[in-house]
Amino acid sequence: MRLSFRCLGILASGLCAGCFIDGGRPGTEATDLVGGHYESGGDAAPEEETTPTPPQKDETDTSESNDEADSPPMETEGQAGGPMETEGEEDGPMEDGPPETEGGPIAPLQPDPSTGVHDPGTCSPATVQEGDDFCSARQVCTGNTITANCRTIGGVASCVCQDSFGGYDVSLPSLSSGVCGSILEACKVGNIAYGEPACAEPITQVFDGFCQTDRRCEVPLMVGAIDAFTYDDQQSYCTASSDGGMDCTCTTATRYTSYHLAENDLRAGCERALAVCASGDDASPFTESPSCAPSDQARAEDSCTMDTSCIYSADLGDGVTQTAAAGYIINCGKGTGDSAWGCGCWDNWNNVHFDIPNNTSGSGICANLAEPCKSLHPETVFRDATCSRVHRTASRGVCYSELDCQRPSSLGGLDVVLHAPLNISCKQEDPALGWQCECSAADRHVITVDAEDAMDACDTAAAPCQELAKQGATSATAE
Repeated sequence: MRLSFRCLGILASGLCAGCFIDGGRPGTEATDLVGGHYESGGDAAPEEETTPTPPQKDETDTSESNDEADSPPMETEGQAGGPMETEGEEDGPMEDGPPETEGGPIAPLQPDPSTGVHDPGTCSPATVQEGDDFCSARQVCTGNTITANCRTIGGVASCVCQDSFGGYDVSLPSLSSGVCGSILEACKVGNIAYGEPACAEPITQVFDGFCQTDRRCEVPLMVGAIDAFTYDDQQSYCTASSDGGMDCTCTTATRYTSYHLAENDLRAGCERALAVCASGDDASPFTESPSCAPSDQARAEDSCTMDTSCIYSADLGDGVTQTAAAGYIINCGKGTGDSAWGCGCWDNWNNVHFDIPNNTSGSGICANLAEPCKSLHPETVFRDATCSRVHRTASRGVCYSELDCQRPSSLGGLDVVLHAPLNISCKQEDPALGWQCECSAADRHVITVDAEDAMDACDTAAAPCQELAKQGATSATAE
């Protein structure tokens, strides 16, 4: 068996009743806990330099300024922008060794390692630093920056390699000269091969009304020509259900899933839940539409809210049903004297805002939007959308730009104007390789543009970023 570590993203969990409580969107398998992998983000292992995120909307637009190179960092209260580079920091000596790398959820550098190596484009020479118990390597390529860091901990070399999209977390029996450079080269082109996992016997604990089973699997890796390994820590947790059977969740390297078992023996149920979860394929079992019902409603003349809960289920046979709980929230409101409504549809995957430019009464507006909100995706906004810049800043060779993309549409028999933000950030690490620009609404796609300065880079990237967003809209679910 070859393990597939294809990550589908960590889903937000900030909407109480609107969350997928099993951590995954029905129709996919979530990979919140991915042994050996992490996704770039809050839980990712730190890298030497990250692509900054756009500032908040209420910051000052400096689009007319020509002094961005000499201006101080724009640090306003609540700023979401990433850290600015300090002079001399990038190329300075690492006196205390490389930064600490923390374990965490990981995603591959490429979407699917089974597709083989890929072309990283043109790259500047790599920089390598080595010490007695650490090493680091870094290389800038067109549209990407790759880093590799290793540190010896407890006699084992713990290594992380990553780029703008994610990375690999692996371990080596020991640290030797040239290891970080070799790991960087393998990660740069996705030359990572997984072997057969070796799993220890499961350990099950039974308590009053619930149980837990744990199992560790060691997964051998070939990182280029380097023998390495990583761990897949698997766990299942079950509680006795009030209506018979038991409800279980399980976590492996590739999934975080919920089940209902007809089994009443907690020990046997926990072990079976883990076995079913670990042996499952990547295909989604959910073929039927979810069962949804409003769980909370509030209505007034100038506002309304509807909180809806949904349940997905799939019968896997032999008394095992895979389940997923989902939900979404609709919220509309208008200010005193306003004729237009501002609305939003949220679930833990989508967040779409729109305006209703008329005097529609609030008595039934959310109810009318309940059904269309189920299939409303942000990507569809970019189809035939008109985008305009609403915000732009630049400082120390980094720029941020936010575009508001709008498209007239119809939802629930109401004429609306859909809105979606298109965020762009650009930086230049090597003048010979141009400006690297990240488009937030196009699967965080990185493009390279030629520009005179940071401001010009963000402006130049706007058109290709919009085109990427429109291409993504063609494959999104139709309205």
